[in-house]
Amino acid sequence: MTGNSCCKNCGAPLKGSYCHLCGEKRLTIQDRSVSYWFKDTLSQVTQLDGKVIRTIISMMAHPARLSNNYQEGIRKPYLKMANLFLIANLLYFLIPGLQTFKTPLRIQANEQVYSVLVERIVDRYMSVTGESFETLEVVYDQKTTEVSKLLLILLVLLLGLSIYGVFFRQMYLSDAFNVALQFWSAYIIMFILPSSLLILIHSRFFSFGAISQVVFSEWFLSGGTLLFSAVYLWKTLSMFSRKWWHHLLRMSFIILSFFVIFTFYRLILFLVTMLVI
Repeated sequence: MTGNSCCKNCGAPLKGSYCHLCGEKRLTIQDRSVSYWFKDTLSQVTQLDGKVIRTIISMMAHPARLSNNYQEGIRKPYLKMANLFLIANLLYFLIPGLQTFKTPLRIQANEQVYSVLVERIVDRYMSVTGESFETLEVVYDQKTTEVSKLLLILLVLLLGLSIYGVFFRQMYLSDAFNVALQFWSAYIIMFILPSSLLILIHSRFFSFGAISQVVFSEWFLSGGTLLFSAVYLWKTLSMFSRKWWHHLLRMSFIILSFFVIFTFYRLILFLVTMLVI
């Protein structure tokens, strides 16, 4: 079977304008016209823009409805959570400022539960290369910024497992991963990007005084991260608990799991960074 009688993509017999197996459209002379091209391109862009705006507004204003709709199978009006996460990641890559996900070498070597392991690996590296700690620190901190952005998917997987461990009776593991994608997208768009813009504006137009050093300190931003996480996840997952005290216990476990999640993430970040420098 040749010509227009079979699908150009999968070879199945065509019974209409679209293939019943793969969905490929049968091209006609009208489909190849410039006027149709403009109309189709405008339609696709408008549809995509509508989904992006609708998804981001729902993510910010109605997180519980978005997660519940997505789990119930109402997905057509929204972007896929993976695509939303990719958009958030792209914005995070493009806008400089707050680098929440990176951990400098000095902090890795002194302030982590696995710092003894870090010291051993760093000492071995310096003995082989002959570099000083200060030289390694500059190279490491530069490289770990790039690596941290590539390892964000690890945070999605770890948080998804944590959510599933608490809500395994209410959702599938894939649903938990979608909630994790929604959360990290919201965290980047609603917390990291505004904080980064504030830092950039402040550094450009104002001097850093005592108050600024506190507001933009590691501890203050970490506290803000935990507060945002607690509030957003409480709202997002509220529809999966019937009683408030059940929800409180579940949220407490998830928030406490952040310490384990970030500890494991930072360890992997250190190991991967040391491998690529």
